[in-house]
Amino acid sequence: MIVVHSIPGSPFGRAALIGCIEKQASYRLAPLKPGENVGPEHRTRHPLGRVPAIEDDGFVVYETQAILRYHDAIGRGPALTPAGPKAAARMNQVIGAIAGYFFTRSGVMARV
Repeated sequence: MIVVHSIPGSPFGRAALIGCIEKQASYRLAPLKPGENVGPEHRTRHPLGRVPAIEDDGFVVYETQAILRYHDAIGRGPALTPAGPKAAARMNQVIGAIAGYFFTRSGVMARV
């Protein structure tokens, strides 16, 4: 079972949960209170104190894109990543643009 450590309502945490659902993985949410993510316990999972982080049978993954790619590699159900290299590159381009330009470090929409 995958354990998703996140602050409820986090768009990044929701992405990790949606990945579990789409790939038909057994999961549970381990909710963090705001501020718990910077505490020592969570920093053992995510050294930068951000959310989400997942645990899968002792294996820890942090950063939303890495988590989603992990789900895609181990889960059942339809692929999350397009098969063609051009479509996959376009997907990664859009993901990078959204992560880099539309969200600030706090996860709030930035002014563009």
